[in-house]
Amino acid sequence: MAEEINKYKVKLPGSFTKKYKSEKLIDAISDDGMWVRRPLPTTPEGRKILKLNEPLFDYCESIDGFDYAFEPVMGTLVELVPPHVSRQGIERTAITF
Repeated sequence: MAEEINKYKVKLPGSFTKKYKSEKLIDAISDDGMWVRRPLPTTPEGRKILKLNEPLFDYCESIDGFDYAFEPVMGTLVELVPPHVSRQGIERTAITF
């Protein structure tokens, strides 16, 4: 089962995984959906994306008791969203079309 989950994760730079202790945070950052149409986090461009979003990741490290997910926005930034799609507004938007 762990292998099945890991196949949908991208590799993060070692320095980044050492910085954060929260497995939930590392899993959210390494989710392959975060990196669709973006340079991988092990590339120089991907490291810049990680660096730009570090303040948000630092905050998430402090709220480890809450469920959350990340949504890529604006090319390089990510936003903090509820973990369940139905709470992200996607279903309501789909109904209005």
